[in-house]
Amino acid sequence: MKQTHVLNFFQDKNNDSALTVLSNGVRFHVIVESKQLQSSTDQDSKALEEYSRLLNALSDKARHQSQGSRQLSKDPEADYAEEDQKKEDTQDTYCICRGPDRGFMIGCDSCEEWYHGDCVGITQEEGASIDEYTCAQCEKGNRSPTAASRDSGIVLEDHDKAEDDPEDALQAWILSHLEAEVEKHAPSRSEMQVTNAHDWYHPSTHFYSLQCNDGKVTPTELEATTELENRMQDLLPAVTLPKYILNLDVPWFKASDLEVVEDSGPVPTLVRHNDDHHFLKVVDPTQPGPTKRELKIMKDIERLGLQKVIRVPQVQGLVSFTDGKTEMMGFLQTHIPGAEPLTHLLDSDVPQSKRDRWASESEEMVNTLHKHNLVWGDAKADNFMVDKDEKLWIIDFGGSYTEGWVDAELNETVEGDDMGTRKIVNALHDPDANTFDLDDTTVAEDKGVKRKHSDEADEEDVHTEKRARVD
Repeated sequence: MKQTHVLNFFQDKNNDSALTVLSNGVRFHVIVESKQLQSSTDQDSKALEEYSRLLNALSDKARHQSQGSRQLSKDPEADYAEEDQKKEDTQDTYCICRGPDRGFMIGCDSCEEWYHGDCVGITQEEGASIDEYTCAQCEKGNRSPTAASRDSGIVLEDHDKAEDDPEDALQAWILSHLEAEVEKHAPSRSEMQVTNAHDWYHPSTHFYSLQCNDGKVTPTELEATTELENRMQDLLPAVTLPKYILNLDVPWFKASDLEVVEDSGPVPTLVRHNDDHHFLKVVDPTQPGPTKRELKIMKDIERLGLQKVIRVPQVQGLVSFTDGKTEMMGFLQTHIPGAEPLTHLLDSDVPQSKRDRWASESEEMVNTLHKHNLVWGDAKADNFMVDKDEKLWIIDFGGSYTEGWVDAELNETVEGDDMGTRKIVNALHDPDANTFDLDDTTVAEDKGVKRKHSDEADEEDVHTEKRARVD
């Protein structure tokens, strides 16, 4: 079967589910309803039994993990309409008082909730002088877009995972019945027609429902209704920017003007504008906070002239799907030629002299940030890159933390940066004593280490990664 990448997956309490995948520039959305798998000639349908078995294998946590989840009723399109109506019914309430839009209001740049000035004790005059407002709930840590359970930046999932993962097993079962349709409609890799970043996120889409006929599960193609199209629209990466980001001196680019040169699975990474190459970092609409944090810190680094002291990508442009300049789908930064995550080089086969140099440079880079009151956040070896000339770069300022590198309570602190950097330095000096292979999934799970890719990481190299020991 042609390679597919999962864009979205969800299921509901009625044991109905839906899967959206991308294959060589063509999107496929499959709805699975339990009642449609009940064979008309076999009331004990083997298909329904298998589907139910896979569903039952999912834990409660796994069933609710997907950030893009949507609940489906037995009539999916009716459920879509009901959910949209609920949004309309509640979209005009704001603030701690849950009242309507009135008078002067100020928006929290962390959770994006809007508050009445008189409810939070801020006058319109005071609000005009506030570049970045954080509400009381976010100040207390009761909610945060950079939730500790999530990594920052682009997350490229490795879908060739262990067979015993229940969610992956269910997705594989659904895809197994769609294989003929993918082969029919998706072009070969060499025949892909996607040329720019706009088209990448607006591909042709085929909608299906899995049904059981005479004991055999077959995909039935559905009409592209408004509700289904809206579901695809919801998958678009987009973040509305606050005033302090819009005021930064950064040019805007249209996604349609960016030629896709390279991609990592479902995400375009290297793009070209005229003769210039850029790394495209696509936003996560469920996590606007890390994007805003990263842009601000990268511009602070530029303002302070630190890029002359440490190797760090610079922000080269904000990218939008439209001509508007308030909502972006990603941003452009310096392309690092031949970039390889430092994680891949935590190996005793790499000359000691190189590892010692990178260890010294990594400490110097983090110390430089701290001297200028900047916190890196999410300190880990994946967020150092080694370019084609073996020079070290520090990347990813979206914040948060990764288990195994930084303790949760030290999220986005100087102490957290120091903890992660210490583990990186120790792993570089003595990889054999201070790392373990991620191929050993039992060790990885015992240590609680997340298995993720970083910016410009080669998706195929994930099985060779190593991580710092945390015992």
